[in-house]
Amino acid sequence: MTDPELFLRFAHGRRDGLHCYVVRADEADMPGPMWPGLWEQDYSDDVDLNPWCRYAINNDDGEALAVWRALAWALAAGRSRFAVPAYYRDEAAQLWGMSREAVQLVRWEYEVDVEQPEWLTADIGFVPARACLPLPPMPDPWQREHAGFAGLFNVTSFRHFTDLALAVAGDATSEITLFALHDPGRANVLAATLNQAHRPDLTEILQPGDMRFPR
Repeated sequence: MTDPELFLRFAHGRRDGLHCYVVRADEADMPGPMWPGLWEQDYSDDVDLNPWCRYAINNDDGEALAVWRALAWALAAGRSRFAVPAYYRDEAAQLWGMSREAVQLVRWEYEVDVEQPEWLTADIGFVPARACLPLPPMPDPWQREHAGFAGLFNVTSFRHFTDLALAVAGDATSEITLFALHDPGRANVLAATLNQAHRPDLTEILQPGDMRFPR
């Protein structure tokens, strides 16, 4: 694993009265894949023996994307964690062994445009949620009716957090937003705010001790 201090850049600022701590990496400094042998290996379908299923690490991305996940998980320690995986809501539910109907639906998800050169312009904020509709086969009535909703998942283990990374590893997007609440009793407030009719503001969600990690 490459030393994070050699490629991560840290910055602090304030926006809308909130502290913003930005972690970014220039593309040229990103660590490359560490295991070229993965191209040839025939790994088991057993998740405990497969580095992709177990860690969401492969020979294409290497450990680069796992750095954010590990850093966010460590910083959110001691708080209740809730995540919104962009677009691949039903895929996330399937990996968790949940029925799609059991997922907490929300109308808003958070967007970051990583191609923007400055964090102020990259931080888009809340946008209307959308979920993947399969083609083929044709989406069923439930999928069409709920295409404008994301899922809010209560993340209780790092294994579950990794499963969300696997769910969004498709060819459309790989965004996840993690909310870490100091007061677990505010989970209903978070869900209600993300499901309201008008665009939420982070100041409606975050209180002292709360955190939000977009990727």
